[in-house]
This record gives sequence, C-alpha cells and structure tokens, in this order.
Amino acid sequence: IGTHENIMVLLMNYFDSKYDFQFWKTLHMPDVYKLTFDNNCFSSAERIQSTDYQINNL
Repeated sequence: IGTHENIMVLLMNYFDSKYDFQFWKTLHMPDVYKLTFDNNCFSSAERIQSTDYQINNL
C-alpha cells in the first residue's frame, strides 16, 4: 500500500510502539517499507528503499 509518511508511521505505531515520532523524524521522502504479518499478527518492518529524488523542469 502506498501512503503518506505520516499515515504510514501511524499504522506502523498501531502494531509496534517503537515506530514513534523519533522514528518518523528519520524517514526520507520517499521511503518504502515492507510490513510482514504472520497469521494476521505483525512480525516485522523492513526498509526496502530510501531514495532522494530531484524534480527537474523539462
């Protein structure tokens, strides 16, 4: 699911309180995380991409 970083951290925090404001401050835009669930229970979050993009006028 693609989402804004604020919503992503709120969802991650719902499953694990370590994803808090301090974690949010470390995010880059964009950041991509893979959340893994086992039998409908959160088991892990893995950063799979963090790339800084520059937008140029064409």
